[in-house]
Amino acid sequence: MLCRFCDIPSDAAMLEAVQNVINPSPEAYIQWTEAVERRKQLKYEGYEGNLDVVNDEFLAGWAKKKVGDAPIQVEIFVNQQLHGRTIANLHRQDLIDAGVSNHGMAGFHYEYGEHGIAKGDVVSVRIENTDLDLIGSPRKCD
Repeated sequence: MLCRFCDIPSDAAMLEAVQNVINPSPEAYIQWTEAVERRKQLKYEGYEGNLDVVNDEFLAGWAKKKVGDAPIQVEIFVNQQLHGRTIANLHRQDLIDAGVSNHGMAGFHYEYGEHGIAKGDVVSVRIENTDLDLIGSPRKCD
């Protein structure tokens, strides 16, 4: 029932992952439920994507519309301030391999510039002109 509510597959591996998140830590559970809600919002609005890497020099991930092949723009926020925009049009073979994209042209890589960002800064990546954070966003710079 929980998997149906969260719109996620209900296979044994997923159920074990859910149980592992709920049992050890309320904080992990809250983060997980927020990620599930983000995934549902993205899907409802016709998007999907993930923030894969955040460090003090660059960030990377992928974003796309669920229907169509046109690349989309994402906005990068650092500590809730708009830092820049980039287009999600880089080739990602892993998206093809996972069946997420037929062409794989949905990746993005964004460099912060000469000053970078500091460890502990909070980075968010959103679909341009929306309040839709990608999965994995926001995230602290490690």
